[in-house]
Amino acid sequence: MARPPQEPKLSTGPPRHLIERIAHLQHLLENLPETIPLSTSPPAYSFVLDDEKLEDRGFLGALSHCLEINFETWKGKDMEIDFKERGSNLSVALIGMMKSAVKGMTSSDRERAGATIPKPKRKERADSGAADTNQPNDTASQEVKRTKTSSDPVNPIVTDAIEILSDDGASITAERTPLAPKPKRKQGTLADLGWKPWGEGEKAAYISREFVKGHKAQEEARDREERLKEGKKERERMLACEQQHRHRAQVKAAVDVEESRENINKVLMQGAEMSKGSAIKDIAVVSWPGHSDWRKSRNGTLGGAVEAQATRTNWYHPFLWVHIDKAIHKHNWSPGDTVKALKRDNQELFEQLHRATVWKWLGESKREWSEQTMKNVGNRHALVGSGRVSALTKHPEIVRDIKKTLQDIRTAHLPVSVAVARSIMIAIIKEKNKHILSASFKCSEQFVRAFLQTVMYWSPRKATRAASHLPEDAPEQCERTFFRLVYAMKWQNIPAQLLINVDQLGNYLLPNLTYTWHDTGAKQVDSNTKDEKRAYTLLVASTPTGEFLPFQQVWSGKTKNSLPRETALRMNEAQKYGMHFTVANSQTSPLSHYSTLKTMKEWISMIMMPYVRHVIEEEGLEDDQMSILFIDIYPVHNSVEFQTHIFKEYPNIILIFVPENCTGIFQPADIGLQRIIKHMLKQQTVNYMLQSHKEQLARGITPESVKITNSLPPLRDATVAGLVHVYESMQTLRGHEIVQKAWQKSIVKEWCLSEKCLTGQKAQNALNNFLCKDPTLRDEIEARVGNVQGLSDGTPSEYDIDHTQDDDTDLSLETILQSMNSSTDNAHPEAEGDAENIWAYNDAGDLWSDVGALPIQEI
Repeated sequence: MARPPQEPKLSTGPPRHLIERIAHLQHLLENLPETIPLSTSPPAYSFVLDDEKLEDRGFLGALSHCLEINFETWKGKDMEIDFKERGSNLSVALIGMMKSAVKGMTSSDRERAGATIPKPKRKERADSGAADTNQPNDTASQEVKRTKTSSDPVNPIVTDAIEILSDDGASITAERTPLAPKPKRKQGTLADLGWKPWGEGEKAAYISREFVKGHKAQEEARDREERLKEGKKERERMLACEQQHRHRAQVKAAVDVEESRENINKVLMQGAEMSKGSAIKDIAVVSWPGHSDWRKSRNGTLGGAVEAQATRTNWYHPFLWVHIDKAIHKHNWSPGDTVKALKRDNQELFEQLHRATVWKWLGESKREWSEQTMKNVGNRHALVGSGRVSALTKHPEIVRDIKKTLQDIRTAHLPVSVAVARSIMIAIIKEKNKHILSASFKCSEQFVRAFLQTVMYWSPRKATRAASHLPEDAPEQCERTFFRLVYAMKWQNIPAQLLINVDQLGNYLLPNLTYTWHDTGAKQVDSNTKDEKRAYTLLVASTPTGEFLPFQQVWSGKTKNSLPRETALRMNEAQKYGMHFTVANSQTSPLSHYSTLKTMKEWISMIMMPYVRHVIEEEGLEDDQMSILFIDIYPVHNSVEFQTHIFKEYPNIILIFVPENCTGIFQPADIGLQRIIKHMLKQQTVNYMLQSHKEQLARGITPESVKITNSLPPLRDATVAGLVHVYESMQTLRGHEIVQKAWQKSIVKEWCLSEKCLTGQKAQNALNNFLCKDPTLRDEIEARVGNVQGLSDGTPSEYDIDHTQDDDTDLSLETILQSMNSSTDNAHPEAEGDAENIWAYNDAGDLWSDVGALPIQEI
């Protein structure tokens, strides 16, 4: 059976006539005249379609652009094309590019492209004597004969002879008018199109440029493709990681929920079952662990007022809070739905919980717990009074000795800080079993705090401190003071070593701590140092270069008997360093230890002037070298008597005052020195008290009978060693850095009191502008010296400074220095590791992570 004929498929490629024209062009390029040089390396032409042109203009546009660039048709419309080379680069590369472009063109673009490519010429064929054999066979048939005649053998003229045969056999011959001779044609060149020849050096430059451009385009295309592949792989990898993390988190959450349900529910429901009939009351008691023993001790006599049993539930208890936190996340942070779910699942436990209480715990966004709530939860994680001692569980004898020593200190009414407790605990551990201390257990401050809460059942008692207020125009006043200093240093040629700031520091003989660790809930807390008011004044002086001047210590009284004795510990060293010990000799208050006119005169003559003379000698300055005394507006400093004394006795000293109530932001001593010095002195005093306590116990005195001496002479003598220790510390390289940073942190707007800022070119230039802008300072200088040097117009930029300070004797000196040099105050760095964590251990002293169970609160 014959197959039916199939319809021919429509061609989707280039039309035949276009292919023929391209082949004809290739034939022409292959047969270029031999006078044209062959192609070399690198070739003169680069036939590459630009990717960007393909995207913007299509295949026809990209092809036209490439030909225009290579043959420079842009120079003119009718210019001839001057081929610079012949060979495969034209006949192969160009034709290959054109074929690739034609394949990607649309039908309309192919028609346009075909019109620009020369078509092949066809030869005329002369078929003389040929007759048409396909004439119809009838009586009217005719026979046509064509012949060629030529009178010119070079250019023959073609004529057609037509013979017509009639029906009767007669023939009629007719001749047509001969055709005109065709003009002789020659091969077209690019010059016919108006292309101009290359200029000198243009060809080489163009070839090099196009070669680099084509190579760069290819590299960029490859790089772009590589980046796309790498980006795709990275996205796939990230998506896979995220999916894996989500899966692991879901699995872990499911396991945690199941374990918490099995363990915590068991513990809580045990308590609920045991308290049938009085469940709510007992749950409130259990939620406050350790408080029941304290309430029993309140018997109404010596134990204090009788305390009723707890009736309010501590919802921050870890075994209760875990249910609340889980429920509110499950119910999309809805207090009402959360409370309903808790009461439905645990009616006895959460009977007293109200949705208003849960609402109060939420933060401003209502989609998270408030900061205070999280703080309360964190405070309740440590089960106060539970007796857990972490790594010391297996050493009960050490725990007993630590407890007894701490109790003895409190029995003697001595204050117990974290630093004191930690030093005692480390000393006992080293004495009993030094191998307990290791890289994982260092008896950190975190552990000490937990020990005081869980074993001693103590809590800190601390007072608050009101902050001072700055005047509204404090930045303007301090800036004016800054330029007072700059003006005096510039025009009086005063080096930074002779800019001296001095301030008074008051220090108690015994640490007047406002808190101590004691029994939690106690209403009466005894301390030997609570009413300690005896103190002395210390003058602290420094310079921007980091120099720290010797101390002047001022005591109350009128005679030398009120001063530390010559036999005091390290008194010889203090006198060698140039320290000055004096009495206030106050006329208004005999018990006052504050600086007076007498003591300030002595400080200038005994401390400041020896230092000034030393600097003049070391630096080779003139004997009448000026210096600056930068002090605050203390009544004595601001008195007429003191200023008159300076003017008459020391005319080379210029007094410049810190603006009133601005010492907290613009006096170096207040900003960076007093806190450090006070802290070091308090540590020395605590060491003295502990040494005295240990010596009395060694002599057989009972803890109840131990007393810290209240006698003034020995307490005065004990301060000398502390002063020498602090002064020696400030004379080290580290001490110089502390002093310099104190001046650097005295900031106002864009200025500070560092040596670099005071003497820098920026401040010198701004000084003139400020004098022109600020009439107060200008009038002040004119009133004093009669002429203001260097005036111009300028406007300084503003700078806002916020500075806060705090004081805590529990901190180590390293922490104090770190807090003074950082924007945040990490008062108690947290230790890392389970060894320092009280609750990482069970009652047997084993880690919960090793046992594989959660802690269970016995109810």
